[in-house]
Amino acid sequence: MTMTRTLEDARRRYLPNGPIDILFIAEAPPAERSRFFYFDQVDRHDWLYLGLMRVLFADACDLDVEQLRRKKPDYLERFRERGYYLIDASDEPMPARATPSQKQAQLRKSLDALVAKTRRLATPSTRIVLISKSVHEVCSTPLKAASVNVVNTEMIDFPACGRQRHFTRKLRRDIQESDAPLQSAIRGLEATVRFFGAGKAQQKERDRWVVEHFLRCLGLVFQPTDIEQPDHDPPDARFRGAEFEVKEIQDHKRRRGDEYKARLAKARTALRFDELTESFSPESISIRLVYQRIMEQAQKLAMEKYRTESIRSSLDLLFYVNLGMATAWDILDDGRPDIGDLLKQGWRSVSLLHGARTACVLFASNVAPGFLRSVEGRLIVTDLNE
Repeated sequence: MTMTRTLEDARRRYLPNGPIDILFIAEAPPAERSRFFYFDQVDRHDWLYLGLMRVLFADACDLDVEQLRRKKPDYLERFRERGYYLIDASDEPMPARATPSQKQAQLRKSLDALVAKTRRLATPSTRIVLISKSVHEVCSTPLKAASVNVVNTEMIDFPACGRQRHFTRKLRRDIQESDAPLQSAIRGLEATVRFFGAGKAQQKERDRWVVEHFLRCLGLVFQPTDIEQPDHDPPDARFRGAEFEVKEIQDHKRRRGDEYKARLAKARTALRFDELTESFSPESISIRLVYQRIMEQAQKLAMEKYRTESIRSSLDLLFYVNLGMATAWDILDDGRPDIGDLLKQGWRSVSLLHGARTACVLFASNVAPGFLRSVEGRLIVTDLNE
């Protein structure tokens, strides 16, 4: 059995079972073939293995070199399971002390075979990452012309001779930026962090969001200009005779802004979108508990902020109930409690919005706008998406 065959056997042992997610293309096998990337036992000069594992697997960064080498079979298996695979642009090692021009000449001779091999291995969604300056300079344009998805924005340094930091930075960036779902998640989280930021403008934006989604749940058709937001409240928003004062009810001690900042920080260090998924067991919350929280908050507002009855009688309280998905995914309509105490407070109407698709007008007085009185008491669940 030839050494070339032995190398290929070792490589194919770790060929992913399904489609290849990322196909890494390095320059050539090492001249000292015992240092081949896919050999389980390598005790020196295995820079590419060490560098790749520390970029791709966070726990690898906690291991010293000897520990990472001892765990090589495990990491190669994880490499395979993730859909990662590595091939060489040239099947033959580079000559000893080869100059850049000699390396490029050898890679050009291998181009046709490399393009054919890459097209066999890659699917339309496979991301191709070219490692080393010579591979990028020689192979990038021909591979792109062959309609494979080369994601390098520039050459990625080989992780040796002091270039490890450059290798890590460039490889991490190219992998992150080539994952469209991950980039979409990052942009969404950035917008969410801005949305929940401090400041009057952000607060007005949040108030408008609540009012708009509440009105949509009620089935109303309107233009954004139909909602007026005065410079000074109350109210936070006016709409067709309604004077909405928007308040939020969330879990005690919850720091929502910090939650989203933490999620964004995690997303910015992730390499794959599936690293962001979190398991949870959604539960319904009794509407009785929601009523109780609303009555408590309304009473506090009546005693501390809106102590004048004439002001309360002109306001339409709108509570955004935000208890977190794990705590309250849906509202269970299991019977309504007595709201006599809430009525005594003298508000013109009191309503709630839960998420973006559940709304209820708890009560609406005789002088409340007709679109509120017409749905009083109904728990409305729509198919609207956030």
